[in-house]
Amino acid sequence: MRTKDKLTDKQQRFVEEYLIDCNATQACIRAGFSAHNADKIGPQLLAKGVVIKAIAEAKGKLSKKTGISAERVINELSAIGFSKVTNVVDWKNGSVTITPSENLDEATKSALSSVEEISGGKRFPSRLKIRMHDKVKALQLLGQHLGLLDGKASVTVNTQVNVNIGAAKEQLLEKLDLMAERKNQQKQLKSGG
Repeated sequence: MRTKDKLTDKQQRFVEEYLIDCNATQACIRAGFSAHNADKIGPQLLAKGVVIKAIAEAKGKLSKKTGISAERVINELSAIGFSKVTNVVDWKNGSVTITPSENLDEATKSALSSVEEISGGKRFPSRLKIRMHDKVKALQLLGQHLGLLDGKASVTVNTQVNVNIGAAKEQLLEKLDLMAERKNQQKQLKSGG
């Protein structure tokens, strides 16, 4: 006997498949629903309270198990988005100085994509190639998450990218402070204080 509070076997399979890539149509197909109607069935399933609840619970369990949380993701994106190459290298008078890795803070380390030593062979000295993660992409993701981008903004990238990080950073920090304040209020409510 099926109740409205319980998932069918196919719905449960849909939830499991949906967690893989958050693609409702593909999750429907993998769960055994008709491929012909999957693009219609997926949104219908995502509108059902029992399915929404099951997805939320499964995401919560997954987050707990992996240690991945929205806060952790936002912190990593912030480290990348607000990183400065000058935390890693310094240049003046034609010379470049690299900051030793033990002197880098965790945020700067998170912003580094790769560090590679390139051999110069017998005739030339070795070089270090340092790459940092894409700041613009990280700021886009943060902006989308925090509702700062309305989808109408466009970025044209030529050889130079000018980004007003000051204003974006200020807005992001305000949103992060607000989120932290709400989280603390929720904790206080749960603890009864």
